[in-house]
Amino acid sequence: MDHTLKITNTLADPTRYGIYHHILKTKEDVTVQDIAEMFHIHPNVARLHLGKLEDVELILSDVYKTGKGGRPGRVYRTNDKVIELTFPRRDYSLLMEMTLDLVGSLGNEHSFLIKEIGQKHGRKLIEDKINHATKELAQWNFDEKMELFNEISHSIGYFTRVRKDYEGYTLSYEVYNCPFKEQASAHPEQVCTMHTAFLEGAFKTLFQVTEFKQTENMTKNCPSCQYHICIMN
Repeated sequence: MDHTLKITNTLADPTRYGIYHHILKTKEDVTVQDIAEMFHIHPNVARLHLGKLEDVELILSDVYKTGKGGRPGRVYRTNDKVIELTFPRRDYSLLMEMTLDLVGSLGNEHSFLIKEIGQKHGRKLIEDKINHATKELAQWNFDEKMELFNEISHSIGYFTRVRKDYEGYTLSYEVYNCPFKEQASAHPEQVCTMHTAFLEGAFKTLFQVTEFKQTENMTKNCPSCQYHICIMN
């Protein structure tokens, strides 16, 4: 059977798709028992679903010793290998690779364009959503703005975590599933600069941002990309 068909058949089951999506969002490894409890199913059923996901290489597993004797257990995690499904076939990754080669050839004197383009698209994404909202942005509270931002983040492919201080004026924004990971590995300067500018443009459209800086970067062997953001009340 064609591998694409195997993947679509595997994800056609709603419970199995939910399990896969849960593993994508979870930074830590998961066990059969974790999945069984999360989805209220028998461990044997959870093991079956995980096995089918592993068969089509959507997830990976490792054996670990429980320390309680008996058979070793298994932990499951996402597969870093990208799987793209397009009908008919489209090779957007090749187009992006050529575009990034072009951007890199322009030299450092044009690096400001990367930031401008990134911020422009970040602003546009938020503005398009706001224009279809039922009330003006000035009437939105902090939680409503963050809900919108998280909704957009998930639609792009981010899995994120946001922490704020007790006054709510300092945010730590964490991205641990970068949708541009493969391109960023090959072109870290261009992709990470544009990506950071994109997020900055989006945040500045929603909030009065006084400081926006990246503090951790996955291309530098950090577990996630993190951003420190200061906003005004």
